[in-house]
Amino acid sequence: MHDINHAEPSNVPSFGPEQMVSASELKEFVYCPHAWLLNQQGLRVMDRTVQERQAGIVFHEERAEAAKKASNRQSLWWAILLALLGSAFLLVQALLESRR
Repeated sequence: MHDINHAEPSNVPSFGPEQMVSASELKEFVYCPHAWLLNQQGLRVMDRTVQERQAGIVFHEERAEAAKKASNRQSLWWAILLALLGSAFLLVQALLESRR
C-alpha cells in the first residue's frame, strides 16, 4: 500500500479565498466573458435585466420541452407507420406465396 501524506508540499503555492474562482463565476465567464469582465470592474446588472434574462431562460426551456415532446410524438407515428408498412409487406408476400 502507498503511504499517503496529506500535508501540502512546501513548493506548492497556497491561494487565499479572494484569489479563488467560484463555479458560478466560471459559468458567467463561459457564458459571456464581456459580462464577466464588467462585473469584475464593479458594474452590476440592473434588476430588470436579470428578470428579463430569467424570463428568457424560462421561455427557451419551455420551447425546448415542447419540441422534445413533439419529436417524441413524431417518432411514435413514424414507428407505427413503419410497423403497418412492414405488416402490409408481409401480408402481400404471404398472399403471393399462397397462390403458387
